[in-house]
Amino acid sequence: PIAYYQREASAMRVCLSSLLLTVFEVWHAHASGEIELDSPEDLANQYSNIFKTGNRNAASHLWASFILQRAGSMPSGKLGQIFHGFCAVSGSPLPDDPRTMYKATLPKVGGGTVTGVSRHCC
Repeated sequence: PIAYYQREASAMRVCLSSLLLTVFEVWHAHASGEIELDSPEDLANQYSNIFKTGNRNAASHLWASFILQRAGSMPSGKLGQIFHGFCAVSGSPLPDDPRTMYKATLPKVGGGTVTGVSRHCC
């Protein structure tokens, strides 16, 4: 019976340590101002942190700066997905929706063309 209680106490210490570590990580992320960006919706939720005056007109560079400051450990696929969250022209938040996608073919400096997708609302 004593060995059973010792194993249970040991398991409880491991669980408590794990819980404390998780709580500390969440607190540290909050206290240090780290913001988790997992989706365009997460980006839109940061609107008031990005645009302190509430004016986002022609300020797409602020969206981009906010994302890139947090991109160091972000997988490239997630980074691309988060950049879908705003109009590069107006700065308006955009839904990640096919209706905001426009095919564009542009000339290359060395000759030829390249085709890609632009996302915008205007």
